[in-house]
Formats: sequence, C-alpha cells, structure tokens
Amino acid sequence: MLDSKLILPYKDDEGILRGEAVLATKEGSYYRIKSIPVHASKIALYDLIDIRKREGVLYFHKIIESSGRSVIQMIVFKDRQIKAIGKDLEQFGCMWRRSDDKHLIAFDVPKHVPYRPIKDWLDQGEREQRWGYREACLSHE
Repeated sequence: MLDSKLILPYKDDEGILRGEAVLATKEGSYYRIKSIPVHASKIALYDLIDIRKREGVLYFHKIIESSGRSVIQMIVFKDRQIKAIGKDLEQFGCMWRRSDDKHLIAFDVPKHVPYRPIKDWLDQGEREQRWGYREACLSHE
C-alpha cells in the first residue's frame, strides 16, 4: 500500500499549535505511522492511529494501538557532531531522522532495545552541553 502524508499536531516553543507532516500507510480504517516524528510528542513510529480528514488533508485524531516504541527528540549544539551521534544511535539499534532544521534529530527506540544505556548516554551528552533532549514518547521504563 502507498504511503500517505498526514499531519500530527504539536506546540512550538512559543506555544503556537503547528502541524508536522509524517508518512503513514493505510491499514483498514486506520493508518500506521511510518516516519519518526521530529516535533510532535506522544506518538511513535509504527503506532496505529485514527485520522480525521478535512479539505483533503489527513489529521491525527487518536492512537488506536501503541507500537511500544519510544521517540527521543534532540537539539544538537554543534552541527559537526551529527554524524558521530548518528553512528552511536545506530550502534544502540536505533533509527534516526534529521529535521529540515539541521540541529534537530529524532530517533526511534524499538521495543526490544534496552533504554537505560541510551538514557545514560543522553544524560552524559546533556551534562557535557553537546545537546539537549526530550523524551517525546516514552514507552520504555
């Protein structure tokens, strides 16, 4: 089945409601998220969602089934670190996506990947002021 673009709502730094386009594949009456959200929170890769269609645009309505995955969003302070960060994430077993704003990265933590080593790595990088991060959708404990 072909991927469709749909809009996930999020609030920007000023609290203004915005929309982030992600890819999703139709499954019956619902859609399965196929790209990692870089801005939106509380939704993860492969979540099954219900949508509302307005004027031909698909908008997120609610989660039908959680994938059990987590999404972490990072702002990287030095552009030249992104390649090394990407390698670290891949070694953890995580896929990642870079935003159009070159300093923003979001990565997916699959269900089977232990989160504690990733959390320790994130906290250390934050202490060293290499990046800031937020747990946008945390399904891991």
